[in-house]
Amino acid sequence: MADASPSPPPKTMRAWQYSSTSGGLEKNLKINPSAALPKLKPNQHLVRISAMALNPVDYKPAQIPGVARLAVGLPATPGIDFCGRLITPAKDSPLKAGQMVFGCAGNNPVAGGALGEYAVAGLQAVAALPEGMEVVDAATVGVAGTTAYQSIVPRVKAGDRVFVNGGSGGVGVFSVQFAKTMGCYVVATCGTGNVEFVKGLGVDRVVDYRTENVVEVLKGLREKEGGFDHAVDNVGTNEELVLGCHEFMKKEASYVIVGGEPTLQGLKDILKRKLLPGFLGGVKGKVEGFFPAHKTEDFEKMAEWMTQGKVKAVIDSRFKYEEAVKAFEKLKTGRARGKIVVDEPNSRLLLLKQGVIMAKGDPLGCGGCDSGSEHLNKDKCREMNENMILEERAKFKEAQQSYGRQYDEPLTRLVNAVRANDEEAKAAAKKDFGELSDEMRKFVYDHNAQERLRVYILCSSRESF
Repeated sequence: MADASPSPPPKTMRAWQYSSTSGGLEKNLKINPSAALPKLKPNQHLVRISAMALNPVDYKPAQIPGVARLAVGLPATPGIDFCGRLITPAKDSPLKAGQMVFGCAGNNPVAGGALGEYAVAGLQAVAALPEGMEVVDAATVGVAGTTAYQSIVPRVKAGDRVFVNGGSGGVGVFSVQFAKTMGCYVVATCGTGNVEFVKGLGVDRVVDYRTENVVEVLKGLREKEGGFDHAVDNVGTNEELVLGCHEFMKKEASYVIVGGEPTLQGLKDILKRKLLPGFLGGVKGKVEGFFPAHKTEDFEKMAEWMTQGKVKAVIDSRFKYEEAVKAFEKLKTGRARGKIVVDEPNSRLLLLKQGVIMAKGDPLGCGGCDSGSEHLNKDKCREMNENMILEERAKFKEAQQSYGRQYDEPLTRLVNAVRANDEEAKAAAKKDFGELSDEMRKFVYDHNAQERLRVYILCSSRESF
C-alpha cells in the first residue's frame, strides 16, 4: 500500500499536548492547532498518524513529580503506538514514501507524539502494514505487542507451562495469545468479569484473583501438574506473588516483571527484591525486570500471526480524536479489556463508520469505495480515502488565501443541522449551501478544519445526508 507521491507535510499540525501533569495528565491535555512538526533525524521516519492506541506508560512516568519537565520536556505530546502513512522514510530504509506502516513513535519513551497528526519513528520501530491487516488493529501492537512478544516468544517452546499475571489488559491479551501460538499450556489471572473473555483467548486455566488466592492455586497446580517453565507479570503490584514465585516455578525458570507502579512503594519493592537475601524476606526465585526494544522483525512476525488469524487485536474502546481526554480517563480506570484506540482527526473512514457520510459504489458495505463501479478490497479503499484526505487538506490551506469568513454562516448552519440530526434543518441548510457556486464550495475556508472537511465531503461528493 504505497502512494507514489504523498502530499508534503505542512509546517504545523494539530496535536494534543500538556505543559503540566498537576492533578493528572488528562486534566492538562489541550489541542494545539498549530504545533510544530517533530524534528526529523536521518535515522527516523516521518509518518502521518491514522490511528493510535494508549498505554499506561503514556501517563504514569510523566505524572511522577519532576519527570515531565526534566525527562520529557514540555510541552509534550503523548502516545507511542500508531499506524499511519509513511511521509519521509529514514535513510537506508527499504520502506517507501506512501506506504502504510505501524509501530512505535517518538524520540522519548514517555511522550512519543502519536497524538499529533504527524510523528517520527525510529528505523527499527516500524514495519510495513501487510495486506489484510486493519489499520486500527495494527495501531494496537506497538508497546503492548512488543512487550508481550519479547517477554515470551524468545523464552519458551512448545509444551512449556506459562503463567501470565494480568491476562485481560493491553499487554496481557497479547501475552496469552503469543504463548498459545507458541504451543504452550497457559494459566492467566483476571478479575471476575473477564474470566469468560480470557478463556475465549485460548487460556487453559483462568484464575480469578477476586475469588481465589492466586499463589495457592499456582502451588496446587505445581503439585498436580508440575511447575511453570516461564512466568510474565503484567501487573507487578502483588508482592505475595513475586516473593512466592519459587513455590510454583520450576528451578531456574524466570519470573519476568513487565508491569508495576512508578511510586515510592514500587521503588521500595524493587529494592527489596534486589538487595534482601531470601532468608530475610527477599526473592528466592529467579525474578527479572524487563524493558522492550524495537525490532522490525518482531513487528513483522506479530503482523504475520495476526493476518493468519492466530492472534487478534482486542480493542476495549475507540474514541474520536477530540475525545482523547476521555480515552485517558478510561485508561486510568485500569479496567480496559484490551486496547484503547484514538482515531486520527480527519479520517474519512471514521466519518463513514459514524454514519456521517456515505461512500460511492460500495455494494459490499466496507465503507471505503470511491471507484463508482467495481468494489475494491478494504486496504485499497483505505489507501484511496487517505490520499483523498491529504489532498483535501491541501485544498483547505489554499482556501485560506482565496476566501474568507463570508461562507461561515451557511457552513455553520449546515454543521449544526448535521449535529442535531434535524431533517428539516438539514434540508434547508443543504439548499442554502448548495446555492453557492461550485468554485466557492470547492474552496471552503479552513476554519475549524474537521467540521469544514466534513461539510466539504458531504457537499462535493453529492451524497445525501
